[in-house]
Amino acid sequence: MLDFHTLLRSVAFAATLSFLNGCDRKNEASEKAPIPNQSTESELESNTQNSVPQTGSRLAEISNIVTRAQLPDTAIADLEEEIDANPKAVAKWVGTLPLGSNRDTCLALVFGKWGAIDAPAAIAFARENLSGMDLSVAAASIAPSMAAKSPESANAALALVTEPVPRAGVIRSAIAAAFESNPDQAASWSLAQSSLDDRKAAIIALTDLWSQQDPRACSAWVDSVLKGDEKTVAASVLIAAWGRLSPSDAVQWLETQKADIDYEEVAPVLAENWSLVDPKAAATWATQEMNMEIRSNLMATIVSIWVLNEAANSIEWASGIQDAELRKSILESAFASLAMESPSALADWINKNSGHAAIHDAEEVQAGFE
Repeated sequence: MLDFHTLLRSVAFAATLSFLNGCDRKNEASEKAPIPNQSTESELESNTQNSVPQTGSRLAEISNIVTRAQLPDTAIADLEEEIDANPKAVAKWVGTLPLGSNRDTCLALVFGKWGAIDAPAAIAFARENLSGMDLSVAAASIAPSMAAKSPESANAALALVTEPVPRAGVIRSAIAAAFESNPDQAASWSLAQSSLDDRKAAIIALTDLWSQQDPRACSAWVDSVLKGDEKTVAASVLIAAWGRLSPSDAVQWLETQKADIDYEEVAPVLAENWSLVDPKAAATWATQEMNMEIRSNLMATIVSIWVLNEAANSIEWASGIQDAELRKSILESAFASLAMESPSALADWINKNSGHAAIHDAEEVQAGFE
């Protein structure tokens, strides 16, 4: 049986919950949550405790701490025991909790464990009693244990949600479990999605996971089974991970794909991620691009990231660009990036290098600090 508690703490599932939290929880909060500054945390805890179905004293105890930033491991362990004893009662209790990350954690835990014990019952309860973000989290939590057996069985959990963005979160959750059990089945399920939105979400989720574990195998799959826009999307996801893990291999593969993908869309993804690990090498690669517009965009992307970590080195490199118009454009991008992230760092650099030629080239940025 799938250890959901381990999955809950995994990077893939954490990413799913983070992804889902960005969907519509803010809207729900504005509709359901107390108005800020009108209810204290202690009042929220008191109100929550008063509304708790008393299925066990431990649930009442958890209610008293549920609004804190993070539930302690002891509370999670207690909650797991309550779920094993009566998942339906705990699911009802979760509905009394205030909106927030701990509510989502409790939702994920109860429906993950319940899904592993009795997925049809968990799905039926969710369908009849939950809506909005709660339903999306429940579906994404039920899906892994089903997908670990066969990704097709996760379709029942996926059917709980209809909107594309929450469905993408459920798909990612299912793909993470299916891929761990059987990568080939996960790949087949991804391509079997009839909805274009679902298929795209599955391809993105699969490529994201696969590229971080084995980018070369992932690239072979992308090259052999995908075409058109799907291949471009997958190539962008693949190249993001590969550009950090092994940029030289990523470059070689990308060069072979120019005729089959939107290179202008994918190349900046490589530039961005390569610049996080070796910006000078990435910049050297960018200068070799034959298309002037693409070359300019790549260089601007790289130097704008480089300057945040190594201001002096990146500015010196950009100052050596022979083409005056390109040099000015790249320097302005670099200074604008630094000004956005750390205005004080830019001001400090300008004060220490008042006579530097780069300041003259980046007139617009300089004017902002005069």
